[in-house]
Amino acid sequence: MSMQWVLTMVSSERANELEADEEALSELICSIEMSAGFHLQGEATHLSWTWNGIDHLLSRIAGDESAPLRKAVTGGREFGVSDQGYGPALYQDASMVREIAAALEATSSDVLRSHFDPVAMDEQGVYPSGIWQREGQSALDSLIESYAVLVEFYQAARKSGAGVIQAII
Repeated sequence: MSMQWVLTMVSSERANELEADEEALSELICSIEMSAGFHLQGEATHLSWTWNGIDHLLSRIAGDESAPLRKAVTGGREFGVSDQGYGPALYQDASMVREIAAALEATSSDVLRSHFDPVAMDEQGVYPSGIWQREGQSALDSLIESYAVLVEFYQAARKSGAGVIQAII
């Protein structure tokens, strides 16, 4: 089974409830549908296998470890104590979501394209390893498509004043 990255919007009140109830947190994370294609599903979405490629590109663009772009995919505080598949869930409060949304909006898909280096991605073991050179333009197209969903997701979360819970399952 492959690693899938899921994320959902939550109010701060709901986040407090979920942090105190590991079972409810796991149920919420597991309820995010792994449908074909990349799209918002109400207040949740997934980036399927593209999550690490997007994280890699955003990290190359941002450089600085503390930059909001670096936090979009793997940022936030550990949330809850249980392993959701590949580690604990992460939580980003509404303030962090606003910063991330602004940084994503300022980063066009053309900027992502300009940092796409499939040889380096394969050499560095960016998940899923081996796909970047083999799939080339098709892999890049999938990254760009899922990046658009990521931007849309964070815009919606910012607009609603929500925090974000994310996990790799």
